[in-house]
Amino acid sequence: MKSGISIRDVAKEAGVGVGTVSRVLNDGSVNELTRSKVIQAMKKLNYEPNFHARMLSIKKTNRVLIIVPEFKTEFHWRILKSFDNILDESNYESVLYPLISEKRLTKLKEDKSLINESDAVIMCTLSLSKTFGLTPRLKKPLILMENRHKNFDSVYVDNFYGGQLAAKMLLENNCHDFFAIQTKETLNLMVSGVMDERLEGFFNLLQEEKISITEDNIVFSDLLIGPSTQKIAQILKKFRKPGIFALTDTFALIVLQVAASLGKIPGKDFFLVGFDNQSWTNQYGLSTIGQPIEEMGARTAELALAKISNPAMSVQHIKLMPVAIKRSSA
Repeated sequence: MKSGISIRDVAKEAGVGVGTVSRVLNDGSVNELTRSKVIQAMKKLNYEPNFHARMLSIKKTNRVLIIVPEFKTEFHWRILKSFDNILDESNYESVLYPLISEKRLTKLKEDKSLINESDAVIMCTLSLSKTFGLTPRLKKPLILMENRHKNFDSVYVDNFYGGQLAAKMLLENNCHDFFAIQTKETLNLMVSGVMDERLEGFFNLLQEEKISITEDNIVFSDLLIGPSTQKIAQILKKFRKPGIFALTDTFALIVLQVAASLGKIPGKDFFLVGFDNQSWTNQYGLSTIGQPIEEMGARTAELALAKISNPAMSVQHIKLMPVAIKRSSA
């Protein structure tokens, strides 16, 4: 390797960010054209990474490990992009570890190399107790993203309040029958409680208005597969102008697709509120509860860098507030 050549030099030569080079080095998700540019830049500069040598010389790796679930929506990509943008400014890079099975969790616990070669660990939308337990001994700053625990740093959204906002939007449309599309996780690791908080907030506001909801009003769904289209169709056919709270925009999209097949018009034949404010929702006229996704990623990165710099700083809990975004569906 040429003396003085760094990951930033490779990024500059390839015309990409430092985080992108990091993902190429760690076999992360990068499109093939970009990957080719980075590899060509590395060859041109004769760059060969040596993380172990760097760790021994400065006792820091300039890497942050992010443990994530399997994901198929834009939520995680957006949050990770904003996270990486902050790390790039401090010459840090993220290493992703998708926790898609119990086997991968066992590997992470038994082989501590990933954790030992990182300066901090981020758990994104995962249950702390079901992964490391409530007393993890990682010897690294541990930060929970879109989850919280009193003993650990956390950056999270007030999902209970988000559920209340959804109920309020539907009540404003004079709905009489209310339904919720709730996730029922098949992989125990992914049960973080976020969805339950949204549902509790939704129920809470309806109960204040003397409206009772039973399990018959809940359509349970797998987060990755989606809800039963048959049950959604039954609701749209049987009830006059029902109010539906889909606990993710992805679930709401399935409702819109079923409605279109039945000739039902959102905002007229039924009312629908999602949760997330994904990029496509404005085009579809979906009313939704907007999460500050980019802010969550950025604030988590800032907190991670602060904890790396000063591990003795007090535990921080950063609560972000969702907002109601009204469009034509409710």
